[in-house]
Order: sequence, then structure tokens, then C-alpha cells
Amino acid sequence: MKVEQRVISASDLREDPDLLAELRDGADVIERRIAPATTELRAAGDGSWTLTGLAAVYENESQDLGNFREIIKRGAFRRVLKQDGLDVRCLFNHDQNLVLGRTPATLVLREDPRGLVYEVNVAPTTVGNDLRVLLERGDVTQSSFAFKVGAQEWSEAEDGTLIRTITDFADLLDVSPVTFPAYRETSAESVPNQVSSNEPVASRDSSTRELEQGGEGTVEQPAPQADSQPRRADETGAHRHRSRRLRLREKRAA
Repeated sequence: MKVEQRVISASDLREDPDLLAELRDGADVIERRIAPATTELRAAGDGSWTLTGLAAVYENESQDLGNFREIIKRGAFRRVLKQDGLDVRCLFNHDQNLVLGRTPATLVLREDPRGLVYEVNVAPTTVGNDLRVLLERGDVTQSSFAFKVGAQEWSEAEDGTLIRTITDFADLLDVSPVTFPAYRETSAESVPNQVSSNEPVASRDSSTRELEQGGEGTVEQPAPQADSQPRRADETGAHRHRSRRLRLREKRAA
């Protein structure tokens, strides 16, 4: 019977300080990390397209992962990438139902001076086409990878911060373009939309602008009932007030 392993992410480490002790003791768990995705899209003649991304960054100290920071040493993926029969998937959002590619057929993994690079030929499936739109719009901007540590070193920085240095990975399970809207490490530069996406921005802005500027060729629409009704009520009241004053003047003159 296959025992399901725990999968922990940076958010789990921040929320549960006890996990740190398990990691230091070499717990047999699957971990996930996320990194800014430098992606490149190239179209192919058969409708497929190629996504190249950076899943892990070398020699770059992470943000706080839960009372410690992490560094991946250059060359840490070297051994795992040379494994015979290496079987790694490229998934969208780590979802095993949203497969984008798989080694060795449609997914290539390699190291470069920056870190772990993945290149996947994505079929024109529904998930593939949807992902391409999200990447081109900038809605998906990060990559992640799932791994098991082979060798690690723990040290303490001058300010007392605990540093975990990963020197070797025992296993690599998947690489994944991901969406993490509230992920602390990458949300600092996100800018909320100023206009609700449920409103037709172009038609609303253009009609308002043309009416205010009196643009040529603009057909001014009648005011909505809700706006015009108060004005008619005000005019009626003013007419009645003038009529009462006129009647009072006539009585005084008599």
C-alpha cells in the first residue's frame, strides 16, 4: 500500500513553527517553493506552443519561510537531473489534472547559471490555451517546483536568522506555472485594478468623455428616468409657489 507523503509549502512553514524542527531533522516530506517566472512563449505551426520558465533561483536568499531563510546552492539539481528514468510533470498550479507536459517527451529540464530552467511544449488543449492567455495578460507571473531535499546545511547569520542551504535535491516531482495572488513574497508590487472588471470600461469612459467635451458626431442620449424625475418635481413645486404669490398679490390689490 502506497503511503501518501505530506506536501508542505512556505505558507505551511510560516503557520506551523514545529515544521522547522522536522526539516532540520531531515523529515521525508515533499516541499514546494515559488519564484518569479521569467517566461518566454513561442508558437508552433501545429497549434502547440513552448513555454520556458525559471522554476528555482540559485544563490538567492529567500524571504522568511517561517523563522528561517533558504538558499539553493548552484549545482543542487545536478544529481537529480541525471537520474535514469527521471519522471517529472509540468502542471498548472500543481494540479495533477492539469498536465502541460512530461519528461522526456514534452518537458525538458536543465540547469543554467540562474537556476532550474524548464521548457515545455504545450498542446492546444483547453488548459493550455487558457494558460497562454493568462501568461500573455500578465495574470500568471510565477513558477514553482515540488521537491525532496537530499542534502542540507543549517547555519546562523550575524543577526541571528537561521539559514538553510540546500546543496542537493533527492527528487524533483513537478514544475508548475502558478497563481498565488496573496503570496507574501511576491505581492508587494501588485497593483489593484482601479475599475471593476464587471463594468464595460471602454463604452462607459468613451460615452462620458464625448458628452462632457461635446464631441462631434455624438448623439446625446436622454437622461435616465431616475435622474430626470427629481428635476420635474422641482419645476412643479416652483410653479405652484409662483401661483400662490400671484394670488396673494391680487387679494391685496382688491
